[in-house]
Amino acid sequence: SFAYRYPSAKDSSLGVSGSRYDTGRKIFENLLNSNQPTITMTVTEGEKKKTITDLEKTSVLRAKEQHLQELFQDFVSRYPEVQQVIEESYNRLYNRTVSREYDGSHLVIDGLAQNISLRPHQENAIQRIVEEKRALLAHEVGSGKTLTMLGAGFKLKELGMVHKPLYVVPSSLSAQFGQEIMKFFPTKKVFVTNKKDFVKARRKQFVSRIITGDYDAIVIGDSQFEKIPVSKERQMNYIEDKLNELREIKTHSENKYTVKEAEQSISGLEKQLEELQRFNRDSFIDFE
Repeated sequence: SFAYRYPSAKDSSLGVSGSRYDTGRKIFENLLNSNQPTITMTVTEGEKKKTITDLEKTSVLRAKEQHLQELFQDFVSRYPEVQQVIEESYNRLYNRTVSREYDGSHLVIDGLAQNISLRPHQENAIQRIVEEKRALLAHEVGSGKTLTMLGAGFKLKELGMVHKPLYVVPSSLSAQFGQEIMKFFPTKKVFVTNKKDFVKARRKQFVSRIITGDYDAIVIGDSQFEKIPVSKERQMNYIEDKLNELREIKTHSENKYTVKEAEQSISGLEKQLEELQRFNRDSFIDFE
């Protein structure tokens, strides 16, 4: 429905003669797909043949690409109807998702020191965490990520969405992180763990403090956090689920190599399951 007097895309004047891109249509299809091919040629060196880039024809191809782009832009600029079709098609196919925005300007974080105030991006990040129950704080260095995560944790606790926020930090920084909490929230009750809490003789006392203590936040070093295992029951359930999947594959697969791999995996998982069933560790805290 759009009349235009430029040469046909099939016109050889828009292509590169003596190549696979001998018409404008072929070049234009690559442009639409963001492809920028090169033209090659075969040369003989001694008794061997090899393929190299045909620099002369590739240079002509680049000039033709530029010319076609200019023709297309000129065509679109002349016809508002075409502009509308392109815009609607692009939005329908590629631009359908709009990033959700979060407004935390109304938030009040109980216990925040009077000399400290949240910046807009921190308020919005806290609001996002409250709504989605999770977030990645991919903010720049110095943007106040620590205050943001603390504010989010205390807001979640205030709303009854969590009981005791747990902050896992590098072990060498756990004491410093605890001090940061007290700087921003001086009235909060914080339990900063250390490696002594994980000594076997003190584990029950440690667990009891976490369970019964009225803490607003708990700080734990990553090396200590790694010592908290997933419960035996959850591990067994996970292995049994994997075994069921592998047995299903073994039963229905017609590929002998797939069956053999499944049998090997089943054997290994069954041994893990037996070891778990025999294993009895001292009473401690589970990840759950």
